[in-house]
Amino acid sequence: MPNLFETNPAVPREVTLGTSGFAALPEMTVLDVMRTAVAQFGSKKALVAKRDGKQVSWTFQKYQDDVLRVARALIQLGIDAHSCAGILAFNCPEWNIIELGCMFAAVIPFGIYTTNGEEACQFVLNHAKASIVFVEDAEALKKILAIRAQLPALKAIVQLFGTVEAGHSGIYTFEEFLAKGSAAPASAVEERAKLITPGHCCIVIYTSGTTGEPKAVMISHDSLTWVSRIAQSTYGIRAGTEVFVSFLPLSHVAAQIIDVCLALLSGVETFFAPREALRGQLIETLQEVRPTMFMGVPRVWEKVSEKMREVGEQQTGLKKWIAGWARRTGLAGNMALQDGKSLPAGWWLADKLVFSKVKSALGLDRCRKTFTGAAPISLETITYFLSLDIPLYDIYGMSETTAIITLPEPSTFRSGTCGKLLQGLDVLIDRPDREGNGEILVRGRNLMMGFMNNPDATAAEFTREGFFKTGDIGRFDGEQNLLLTGRIKEIIITANGENVPPLMVEGALKHQIPIISNAMVIGDNRKFLTCLMTLKCELGDDGLPSDRLPSSTLKLFEQLGISGCTTVSAALKNSHVHSFIAEGVQVANRKIANNAQHVQKWRLLPVDFSVYGNELGPTLKLKRRVVMKKYKNVVDEMYEGEGAA
Repeated sequence: MPNLFETNPAVPREVTLGTSGFAALPEMTVLDVMRTAVAQFGSKKALVAKRDGKQVSWTFQKYQDDVLRVARALIQLGIDAHSCAGILAFNCPEWNIIELGCMFAAVIPFGIYTTNGEEACQFVLNHAKASIVFVEDAEALKKILAIRAQLPALKAIVQLFGTVEAGHSGIYTFEEFLAKGSAAPASAVEERAKLITPGHCCIVIYTSGTTGEPKAVMISHDSLTWVSRIAQSTYGIRAGTEVFVSFLPLSHVAAQIIDVCLALLSGVETFFAPREALRGQLIETLQEVRPTMFMGVPRVWEKVSEKMREVGEQQTGLKKWIAGWARRTGLAGNMALQDGKSLPAGWWLADKLVFSKVKSALGLDRCRKTFTGAAPISLETITYFLSLDIPLYDIYGMSETTAIITLPEPSTFRSGTCGKLLQGLDVLIDRPDREGNGEILVRGRNLMMGFMNNPDATAAEFTREGFFKTGDIGRFDGEQNLLLTGRIKEIIITANGENVPPLMVEGALKHQIPIISNAMVIGDNRKFLTCLMTLKCELGDDGLPSDRLPSSTLKLFEQLGISGCTTVSAALKNSHVHSFIAEGVQVANRKIANNAQHVQKWRLLPVDFSVYGNELGPTLKLKRRVVMKKYKNVVDEMYEGEGAA
């Protein structure tokens, strides 16, 4: 029987091929994929970035040349095969080049989120026993220097941009690092590459730690290349013609599929968004690049929809009527397509007057497919974009499944579901209830090798039959589309034994109270539910939540007759704002049939959640454990005496 998992990064896991379909695809390494890409697309643009206002680019041939230079430098510096290398940088061409250079040198790369503090950086670098770490700039270098004495395995630090301050040993600029490689013969890389098989670990993904300490997910070459090839086939990604925007963190598994492996397989031109993209300037990048496919996490789509609704609210008269008619036509048309019916009358006019202009304004006029994933998305957001003829294909997966369990196919797409399973997987719904909901178990070539150096934690995630326990609750509809209904680790079990899915309650509250940005329901082992809320606000120039309320909130306040309230701090003190929220909570409660799922107390927090505040993970998922710890006093105050208000 093949080994079900492996936690030693130097030991490959056996690859088991199926007998037909995608399960029978031949095994490959990422090295094979790069060599093929260079042979097919050598002179074509591969990587593009803006430096000092001007575009710089790498062809696929230059991409590989620089990858091999990195590999030679790693070998020359004495970085051992199967050791680990950290990358602490925002997305940039050098990120990809370093990552692939590591792979050619049989070194295992892993990303470190740029929002990590010193303590978090120390944890992952020590856990990985990293021999080398690449840092973006002097600011990132400071983090590593502050903890360097606690990193016994670290041999070298390489700073990608800017000059390195004198007086530190073992620190190189990127140019100095590459120059080291000139002393290593090309044959040294060839010998290292021979050590790699499809079953070896190609990259480690550290989980974001939303439910506990980060775990090191080992992904094999076979898993990464297998999943990417299926995505390429499913979505008809055309060789040598696609343009992607890289902005999801490369430390995250979804970006590894899209920006690295899939981009190599299909000869994609990948444009790297500037740092400001995640600080409210993503649309400007999309308008400039006009990608042919695009994936955004749910919070990105929600923010875009909020801005678009604000613009829509400014319209009056005929323009407003046309926009409303077009959206009704768009929703009806897309729902008709899902039912195999024809488009309604007036579709072409709605497209000409509204859909095409909206897509152009968003930079999505060339975009053939738009995706969402990495966190749950509300049906309201999906429906909104569907009404504008922008279907969001909701891909379900996680780091441990190499990003993908389902791939919604355009021909069978159903809004509100995650689509059909990745072909070649075995999936079980464990202990289903009367409605068919149970834990989703999955087995196949997409599964992680294991958690690095943690066999006990790895074994706990697998059944004896080799199924991975996702921790997610779901069911299949009549057409075998997967619907997610909850997450075991997030399910609240009250003191009375009632099971409460917090996402459902939080979604109801946010829908009913449009001024709310984030809501976190609490109630584990408690007699009743409470909720922490934050108000929507504008982002400052530094990307952090500001004290300014957005125009949509200001307009609503005007309609409600709430005056003198233009900032978050003023709203927190305003009794009319509190009354509006209290009424919204009551309405949301009335719409939820189960009394155990009603929120009985709530509090407004002074600052919205953010990545930089550490309440949100890199893909903008809520870190419930962090929020609970940060606002423990507020929560305790709501439960004083355990008596409901």
